[in-house]
Amino acid sequence: MQCVDERIQRRRRDAEANRDLLLDAALRALAEDPDAGLDAVARAAGLARRTVYGHFSSREALVEALADRAGEGMADVVRSVRAAGVGDEHPLTTLARLEITVWRSIERYRLLGRLATRPEHVERVSRHTGNVRSLRIELVQAGRARGALRATMPCEVVARLVQAVPLAVFDAVLEGTLDAGDAARVTAVTALAVAGADPAEVEVHVDAAFLTSLGEPS
Repeated sequence: MQCVDERIQRRRRDAEANRDLLLDAALRALAEDPDAGLDAVARAAGLARRTVYGHFSSREALVEALADRAGEGMADVVRSVRAAGVGDEHPLTTLARLEITVWRSIERYRLLGRLATRPEHVERVSRHTGNVRSLRIELVQAGRARGALRATMPCEVVARLVQAVPLAVFDAVLEGTLDAGDAARVTAVTALAVAGADPAEVEVHVDAAFLTSLGEPS
């Protein structure tokens, strides 16, 4: 009886490992090509097509599961940024730290950005990215209240522009015009600049953000 239980547990572990492998491969494949089919995902994962169907009945089911998983990752980003705030941390330092942490989750963030261009996924993506957007707006508002950001346009517009920064930086890395090792700092610096920060203060807040973002989830 014990041997049977061990075999069942081993099969469950193998199935969970295959599912994780599949989702990792799907993340890479769909972040590059939102139209990638199950065959492409199976090849990327090194699994048979029938194995993919053993976990997901359709491509749509796989995309939904992947979007939910990516969304959980973005929710973790917001939680970690809020939890790691040190005392009366300056809102621009927190904003820089948010963008650094988002960059560390760039594959998930990029996937959600790609899916958001598809009408059938807009509602699901909005549900998963709403916390990030809300935190950005909150920090821009707080930065303006402290006189640290220029108020040249509505906070909601600024947050949307800042939202595009990690994706643009990722494209620069892919093109080879930016070293990946510099990407997190470039993301944070650019985000603060777009938000309307004084150039003389940007590096101060980015440096402080790096000090408090060490150890946050990637």
